[in-house]
Amino acid sequence: MKKFLKLSGLFAALLLLFNVQAFAAAMNVGVLDMHEIMSKSKQVEEMRNNLQKQFKPREDKLVSARDSFQKDAEKLEKEKTVLSKADLEKLKKKVMDQQRDLQEKQMSFQQDVMKAQNEALKNFIDKVKDVVKDVAKDEKIDIVLTKDTIAYVDDSLDITSKVLKKLEK
Repeated sequence: MKKFLKLSGLFAALLLLFNVQAFAAAMNVGVLDMHEIMSKSKQVEEMRNNLQKQFKPREDKLVSARDSFQKDAEKLEKEKTVLSKADLEKLKKKVMDQQRDLQEKQMSFQQDVMKAQNEALKNFIDKVKDVVKDVAKDEKIDIVLTKDTIAYVDDSLDITSKVLKKLEK
């Protein structure tokens, strides 16, 4: 009985192996290099430039606020021994308020930049997916894998250049 179970288990495993191999042989596979898409796409560069333009005024204000804070902090350090007690407390309060305000603005700025980057990246990735679908249909590809998930792939399966061409249209 045990021999029968072992043989039937071996038979089932072999049958499964042949079915998987036949299934894989019947599929057309394409491979996409997302690193290359991200580094060579003009749209990614345009996205970066737009984000820089969008956030440059706020960044400049932050730099100005930081410089003002540093100037006042240096003034406090230099003049703390010669200032009157009231002026010293006033300057300390000003520096502490500037520091707190600067930290809040920096945090808000970073969050807004990250949110905008994520939104822009999501839109770009959605567009890449649509283009990959189009290329896959044109090339009669059943499945597209990303290159970073594969140990080895033949270059003839790489559809990255075709996707880049369609993206740039």
